[in-house]
Amino acid sequence: MADWKEPHSAAFRAIKDAVCSDTVLSFPDFAKPFTVVADASLAGTGAVLLQDDRPVAFTSKKFSPAERNYTTSEQELLAIVHALKEWRCYLEGGKPFRILSDHKPLVFVDGIPTLNRRQARWMEFLSRFTYKIEHLKAT
Repeated sequence: MADWKEPHSAAFRAIKDAVCSDTVLSFPDFAKPFTVVADASLAGTGAVLLQDDRPVAFTSKKFSPAERNYTTSEQELLAIVHALKEWRCYLEGGKPFRILSDHKPLVFVDGIPTLNRRQARWMEFLSRFTYKIEHLKAT
């Protein structure tokens, strides 16, 4: 190209860097384990599905007015439930996977003796999966 100049080269390098960066989604490899990292904020939830520390998928959900009134533990659990509903096709019936959460009480969620109806529904849904929740220290 006779008109190729430095701005074109810079744009090409920027595109090449973007394509090669971790923000590009990886194809799932069902022979490898998945990791789900989920979190809740005041406004909603967000999660990333990882393999080998590379993103396979992202999801987020804005809280409804009722969900904004949930306890912190319920909002954090909702983040996980939402993510697993989104990625059921990757995770249900597959290999065991890890769930990372910065909300330490969720590590013990399977041992809660008394659940309200909403929590019981969520736990029934989660029982379809083989997972381990691990605490991810907030940075």
